[in-house]
Amino acid sequence: MSIYMGLLLIGMIVTINGLNSTSTIETDLNDITKLHTEYLKRFPSELHSQLYDDKCVMIYECCPTDRDTLYVTFIDEIINMRCLMKGTSKSSCRRIINKMNLLGQAVDPKYFELLIDIQSHMDRTKKWKKQMEMVCSDNEFYGYFCDRDNTEKFQSCQRKVLKMIARKNNDDGTFYNQYVEQMKQDYINDNNKLSKYSFSDS
Repeated sequence: MSIYMGLLLIGMIVTINGLNSTSTIETDLNDITKLHTEYLKRFPSELHSQLYDDKCVMIYECCPTDRDTLYVTFIDEIINMRCLMKGTSKSSCRRIINKMNLLGQAVDPKYFELLIDIQSHMDRTKKWKKQMEMVCSDNEFYGYFCDRDNTEKFQSCQRKVLKMIARKNNDDGTFYNQYVEQMKQDYINDNNKLSKYSFSDS
């Protein structure tokens, strides 16, 4: 009886304190993943390539030995100069640098308004990156930035972030709940913004 009461009490504490059970975290993670997937589908593929894909190739071609640490600083600079300086003797590196320079000088005006609209998402990504730095592996960083359709890597990283946030909870779970709801609402807002655009490359 005492064992049963003890287990019951633990269950009540977890429920009352909102300590975010595994099932709760998985439910929230699935919701966030769906919203994230929708965001990627709505985001123009040409612009996505310019912001992410080409830079991933640059890191691979110009400074592959440093790429695990460079992913951590991925969105902080347009081009990581340390990486470029290391790899400029390679023809494959110079080719991707030239391509990125050309793209950077000729951003299609049709994307200007969109980039302004999603600036809030870019700003939040910088904050998420700091959280991901604390718990996510280099491989998960690679998935987030360079294999963005890989939901398995995205979920693996975000699951760790949600668990970290849950550990910072106050007694009633307010901190975790506010974090998750804000994240979901941000995605919803961005997806609504993207829905008004129609590009031939999407």
